[in-house]
Amino acid sequence: MPSRRLFSAALVASLGAAMLLPTSAGADSSTFPPTIDAIVHGDVTPYQWMLPAVNAAEAHTEATGAGVTVAVIDTGVDATHPDLEGQVVPGAYIQRNETTKKFELVPATTVEETSDDWYGHGSHVSGIIAGDDDGNGITGIAPDAKIMPIHAAPRRDYIPYVQFWKFIAQSIDYSVAQGADVINMSLGGQSSGIVPTDGSAKYLEAIGMLCDAVDNAKAAGTVVVAAAGNSGDWGNPENVPASCDGTFTVAALGPSLNTTFWSSFDASVDIAAPGEDVLSVDSTVAENSGTPHFLASGTSMASPVVAGVAALVVEQHPAWTPDQVQNKITATAEDLGVPGRDPKYGWGAVDAANAVGAVAPAPKPQNFFATWYEPSWGGKNGESVVSWMTPSKDAVTGYTVDVYTDTTTSTYNVDGQTVREDVLLPPGAWYVVTAHTTSGDVVSYPGSRYSRDAGDRPARLRDASMKRQGDTMTFQWDRPKAKEDVDAIRAHIWLDGVRHDVSKKITIDQSQPFPTGMQIKMPTGARWSDAYGYLVLYNKDADGKTIGVNGMRIDQPSPATYGSHVQSIDKAGARAVEVTGAMSRLNEQRVCGKSRCSGESAVLVVDRGNKNERIDVLFTSRGVFHAMVDVGRGTDALRLRIEGPKSLGSGPFTKVKVGGGGGGDGCRGC
Repeated sequence: MPSRRLFSAALVASLGAAMLLPTSAGADSSTFPPTIDAIVHGDVTPYQWMLPAVNAAEAHTEATGAGVTVAVIDTGVDATHPDLEGQVVPGAYIQRNETTKKFELVPATTVEETSDDWYGHGSHVSGIIAGDDDGNGITGIAPDAKIMPIHAAPRRDYIPYVQFWKFIAQSIDYSVAQGADVINMSLGGQSSGIVPTDGSAKYLEAIGMLCDAVDNAKAAGTVVVAAAGNSGDWGNPENVPASCDGTFTVAALGPSLNTTFWSSFDASVDIAAPGEDVLSVDSTVAENSGTPHFLASGTSMASPVVAGVAALVVEQHPAWTPDQVQNKITATAEDLGVPGRDPKYGWGAVDAANAVGAVAPAPKPQNFFATWYEPSWGGKNGESVVSWMTPSKDAVTGYTVDVYTDTTTSTYNVDGQTVREDVLLPPGAWYVVTAHTTSGDVVSYPGSRYSRDAGDRPARLRDASMKRQGDTMTFQWDRPKAKEDVDAIRAHIWLDGVRHDVSKKITIDQSQPFPTGMQIKMPTGARWSDAYGYLVLYNKDADGKTIGVNGMRIDQPSPATYGSHVQSIDKAGARAVEVTGAMSRLNEQRVCGKSRCSGESAVLVVDRGNKNERIDVLFTSRGVFHAMVDVGRGTDALRLRIEGPKSLGSGPFTKVKVGGGGGGDGCRGC
């Protein structure tokens, strides 16, 4: 659905590199059918289920956030959006210094300097906090608060992980120095399971600086709110800044007031707030912008709900310490899950009204649901399938699907057990699904069939892939549709979740055939299994300046197939080799399921002729293990097999050449 997006792990790791991109692009806003135009350009607060879920209207009788400044460290904030106009004050931004070629944090003198929200994330977050309450568009949790944007994701520039976290620490310091009462960080990066290497030491040092900055902000009287992360169904690693001692950490709830399956959880979670299908503003300059508002999901959306509630409490008690503000919010939350604090809900669902002393009922599930569409298989005339979630609160007796074009309306009626319907959805058409429930009708926010490119679409390499071959990593791709849009390509490689100091750049000669690959030699002793790459494309702007225009993450494909686990073997020292094993996709699904493979155990059996050595191994969340095996001098091959996990083995012994490289001549059956 064009107006619905999921942001991954808040903004995991580097803001520009590790977000899960929107599920689809923005809708065509050049024309709207009259019925749809009246909705998207009118009062859309009825579609903001988060407002009644936290009793926002009742809270606003006691506090609105007046006089409070909330710093939003994110992708910038569109200060021209009608729901944010007049709500934004100058903050700061990261840019590359033309002289030194290094990135730096620059104070902003105007709100225009931080308005280039090319992704839309920061504007969406800011609308949740402080969207104005003028009877049009959306309304924020603290509609009279001010937003101070710290633009940490410059358009088309890649910032390495270590630098990124240092800049976030600087951004926190700057926000405090400029008088921010509350800081919201809808971003995060992994802080657990990091193998000690030179590269990871720098990473750990950087996130240590980040947590120190959080502690200093709290000591200075600033409430620091952070998203828990969206990896609850993907290994659930510990994240920063969520795990920093001083942060007020927020998990995500759906309309049912249950935590979402993807919301990260652990002892750092303090509270839970609406984070699934939250409606807020879309940046007018976003590359996929098309409508004034869109639905988004993530703990990125839950964190600003709590930041907004913190602004309400700070307005009432400006002299309170961050601990007093946080304790007030947690003490007045609606306890969910097991009694008391727990890793999924913290102290429960945030209750804005209760936090500021307003009279309101306890937070309760909301009858809200989202919709989306997919083209029908083999359809030629706009045949599509419109699907939807079911409302959370009351039984449904039936649904009506209305499809709108500029001149026509088509209606489809289905029973209350149905969750999809085949419809004619020509390009540019919009649709609304109405659920007829036992307590009245519930209407979905409009969706549309995307019909044109929206915004500036930068060049992208097609079918890009990465594969290990011996001691090199080989990147391959098909040429872009318009090769003149690419002047250079740089490849980066990360190992074990931390950027290794390995990269290579090639310059494109437009008079020659476009290159379709490059190789990078890896350092001795580098670990391979969790390696992934990142390709960045560059071209020259109108002034001749070389700028990054697009980037893409590339994972290694799993070379293992049914039951075969030995992925690669390579020299790791004079008398040892590192064995890296990978489960097949089939085995991952059969053995690990939704909880992923983290912690699954197996045994690596090494045939040494007169005896077998048995080495216990553990699989990571990606179904991979590492083991170091001593070898005698003169040994040129080992015989290996896997036992387990859960009686799942690799069959008979496989002879693997020592130093023979990856899954080629060094690993049969991989």
